[in-house]
Amino acid sequence: MCKTLVEKIETISYRVESFGKRVCHKTTWFLMLILNPGHRFSEVVKQEMSSSESVSSKDKKTIVSDVEVLLVAASSQYDNAINRGKTINEKNKVLLTVAALLLAASAALAPHIDWKWLILIPLLPLVSSIYLILVHFGVQKVRVPNWESVRSARCGQTAKRKLALDYWECSHLLEPRNDFRVGVYRTAARAMTLGAVFMVILFIALIASPSHDKKIIDVIKKDSNLQQSLRGATGASGPVGPRGPAGPKGKQGSPCISNTLNKPPKHPVSQSQVKQLHDAPKTPIIHRENE
Repeated sequence: MCKTLVEKIETISYRVESFGKRVCHKTTWFLMLILNPGHRFSEVVKQEMSSSESVSSKDKKTIVSDVEVLLVAASSQYDNAINRGKTINEKNKVLLTVAALLLAASAALAPHIDWKWLILIPLLPLVSSIYLILVHFGVQKVRVPNWESVRSARCGQTAKRKLALDYWECSHLLEPRNDFRVGVYRTAARAMTLGAVFMVILFIALIASPSHDKKIIDVIKKDSNLQQSLRGATGASGPVGPRGPAGPKGKQGSPCISNTLNKPPKHPVSQSQVKQLHDAPKTPIIHRENE
């Protein structure tokens, strides 16, 4: 009973895992088809370029007979393939860090955008870039020299030759896988660049657009009902306040002329006559009592 239950669970988990792998492979191939054309679906499944070829028996016969030279050349080629893979891994780590920072920046930019769906334009390429990098860092097949065959060889020259051929074959298998990983890296880098460009465009559009405060002020100015609602009902008049302090004394006014002189004369009078009239001494008025 328990054995049957375990087998069913294993079967279900295997089917789910197989379905998940197919979805991942198709998604990866679709992204690479758009951003880095030239890859086949079989290459995505195998995670290596289709040009991968192992060292055939014919190639083994044509390899140089000098074992020492062969061993040095094969080991050097194998080391180059290993170092190339490490370099690709370091570049992908840097790319993953930058993509994560851009993803955080897009999340911080989202609350300030009126149309929230616009944030999906840079968000999708950035998420795709991170997904491709994680695919790159997935479990991969490796090939190392077969030390057991070397130990079983009785002659030293034969052991060196077997070791050199193993180095040679390992390098031939690693290089196509490195080429495929370079393709994944290029696809992820282009997706991240695309997302960064979209983010810059959105940021510039956000800066160029009017602020929320200005938009609110414009809405209030255009809507008289809203102004009245915000203003509220007019309250009762308050009490009269205390009298303020007296103001400063004003400037002295210009001298006044008597009303008689201000009246226009019946006959034209010259300026000299007016001057004489002003300069003439005034006769005192004597009041006499009635006798």
